[in-house]
Amino acid sequence: KDQEENKDVLEGEKATAEQRLNNLKAQYKSISSDLEALDEKKTAKEAEIETKTKELEEAIAVQEQQYENLKLRIQYMYEKPEDDLFGLFLRDFNIIEILNRVDNTIKIQEYDRQKLEEYTANAEALDLQKQELEAAKKELEGLIDETKVQQAKVSKLQKETSTTISNYLNEIAVVEQQIGDKEAEIEAKAKLLKQ
Repeated sequence: KDQEENKDVLEGEKATAEQRLNNLKAQYKSISSDLEALDEKKTAKEAEIETKTKELEEAIAVQEQQYENLKLRIQYMYEKPEDDLFGLFLRDFNIIEILNRVDNTIKIQEYDRQKLEEYTANAEALDLQKQELEAAKKELEGLIDETKVQQAKVSKLQKETSTTISNYLNEIAVVEQQIGDKEAEIEAKAKLLKQ
């Protein structure tokens, strides 16, 4: 009777351990799903960073081209002094042509300045976006690392719980053997008593 009660206790503990193992398996599966989702997000962020990097490089190339164009215009103005205002006065004192040249020069300078500011602002915005994406990527990598640590802990707990269940099964088998031995002994003594 004591052995039967001991067996019932062990089976209860085994059932509790099996329930815990099932919970750990579900938790492990959930963590694995989270890890896959985080990996997908990381891949998407890396693609975004690559796109933003290309956009930034293109914006910088356009900005550099604009700068080169501006340098060429300035160089042209210095190399061709007859086209500047003073040169116009010396060459031909036509006030309408002078005003048109002044107006065109001012418009070109304003256009150059505007484009340079636009490209600079665009490059800075893209650079900022790239930095934000890289920060988000680092954060995702941190989450992935934390999730992997959590996954390893749950895996370890699963193994420990499986070992505990195996131990309970072994103990139950021993107790069942002892119960079988006691029952055989009781039957043998009962036959002796009848004889």
